[in-house]
Amino acid sequence: MNGLECLAIRLFKINDLSQVLMVEKESFHPGQQYDESVFMRYLDMKHVFLVADLCGKIIGYVLGFVEDSSIAHLASIAVSPSYRGLGIGRQLLEEFEKKATALGAKRIVLEVSTSNTVALNMYVKKGYRIVRRIPKYYGDEDAYLMIKDFKS
Repeated sequence: MNGLECLAIRLFKINDLSQVLMVEKESFHPGQQYDESVFMRYLDMKHVFLVADLCGKIIGYVLGFVEDSSIAHLASIAVSPSYRGLGIGRQLLEEFEKKATALGAKRIVLEVSTSNTVALNMYVKKGYRIVRRIPKYYGDEDAYLMIKDFKS
């Protein structure tokens, strides 16, 4: 028993927003955090917004959208610091991929900080490849553009 028996990866509901904003605040530096308006804008798009719900407490989320008929963009993924290293990020990523491909995505693109080795390792293990480096994507920090293609 790892304490995650009641973990569910499920679709975001509007009443999850305050807890998602808390995960955001715990996970990202000021200036790199999404505010409520950004999350709400995604709801107007062809989006995939999932949360990691642990017995009613939101401990992580993944958010993205389908850019066109075949490309999905993973915009943000985060897990509360006290729940990292338990595979929750991987589960969120896998569910995002399932939902995005069900919406017709043949490719998923994402940006990740060049210093975020934990996320980079997860993405590489899940089949993403680095396409290029984006200078100063996160203010003073560079990012990698990563892509994963799915078979038709």
